[in-house]
Amino acid sequence: MLTSKLGRDFWLYRLGQFVSSLGDMCSTIALAWWVLNKTGSGKAMAAIMAPAVIVKIMGGLLLGPTGDRLSRKKLVAGGNFLCAIASLCLAAMCYADHFNVAHILAISCLASLGSAIFASGSAALVASIVPSRHYHAAVAQTKLLGSISSILGGVFGGVAVTCVGIGGAFAFDAVSFIVGGSAAVLISQDTVPQQDINAPKMKNAFSQWKKDFYSGVVFLWELKVILYISLMLMAINLLLSPLAIILPIMVKTMQKMPPWYFGVLETSVGAGALIGAGLFSLIAKRASNAATVLSGFLMIGGALLLLSWSAGLAAPVILLGCMGMGMTIAMIPLSSQAVITIPDSFRSRFGATSSFLIDISRPVGFVASGLMVDILGINFSLGLVGFGIVLLSPLMLLLPNFTAFINSKEGEASQAMKTWYPNAYNNV
Repeated sequence: MLTSKLGRDFWLYRLGQFVSSLGDMCSTIALAWWVLNKTGSGKAMAAIMAPAVIVKIMGGLLLGPTGDRLSRKKLVAGGNFLCAIASLCLAAMCYADHFNVAHILAISCLASLGSAIFASGSAALVASIVPSRHYHAAVAQTKLLGSISSILGGVFGGVAVTCVGIGGAFAFDAVSFIVGGSAAVLISQDTVPQQDINAPKMKNAFSQWKKDFYSGVVFLWELKVILYISLMLMAINLLLSPLAIILPIMVKTMQKMPPWYFGVLETSVGAGALIGAGLFSLIAKRASNAATVLSGFLMIGGALLLLSWSAGLAAPVILLGCMGMGMTIAMIPLSSQAVITIPDSFRSRFGATSSFLIDISRPVGFVASGLMVDILGINFSLGLVGFGIVLLSPLMLLLPNFTAFINSKEGEASQAMKTWYPNAYNNV
């Protein structure tokens, strides 16, 4: 499945982030288990995760324009190294048996800032190092590697927490970020975005940032079809975000299973995503992109509905695998179509603005999840999430210009966007 046509820099970057993703999975399992071991409370997890996600979302929005001015590989490297520092601090706290929610929250916010810096560079880095004719292949390979890292990360994280402890998992996460940052530094291509030589220059950096930030917001506002897609994804994200808290509580308190089983569940999501990435090219030959996106989201909702009624240990593994498959099948066409229609000089600020809109609902979902589990129980909460996604998914087909946009080929999509929304491209 791997292809050399994407070039050395792409594989250097992606393999570095592959290692970093392995560490992310270890850290995710370690943090959830640490908090539940010490507090037994989903509300404590929400109290840590919600503010950290807010920092990541706001940081991504505010730092997004820097990815259209500065070297994207340096932003990626800097974000990785900052995350490594945060993970080392968590490892040190764990080894010292110093559990303090406020301190963990502060370090998690530091890691979120690192993630925001990383995102400002990574949002358009692949577009800087891969020719546009290969971008669909790059997106598919990115999804494929992400799925593989989820599989290995879930297994490794669960086993690491079980066998070598929570501190060891955090330490591996720190090392993985160092590897990811070092790989970005070794990218040979110039990843400073090309600028319009006729564009007026600002007197100072803040004025330039303000102009770039505003232009990114206006650009998304003018591209109505992508704005509507972002709003729909925001609603779906609101429904999915409680899973980050519900699943570890389900494993530890309801199923009474050790961390390795939670790792298996995380692995099943990655395995499903891997299968979805492999099947996507076959599905795309037989179905339109619009039908593919709809089927992917319906698969997610249906899997969660069935999960709320399932019993035993095998069924959750299979159903979460189906959820992962649906995520990949739905997101490949959405991601690739959006990126290829955005000019390179706007990709980072546009990505930051759209990501902010999509992710802003996540803290609300984290907070709501604690209340949902306490009031409704785990199974009913899962069923509510799945039912909501099933109801929302068909509405995407009703969005103005959605079907024409998502089914367009590369050149056609860009031209169609300029025809539909000429004002958006006036200042590009």
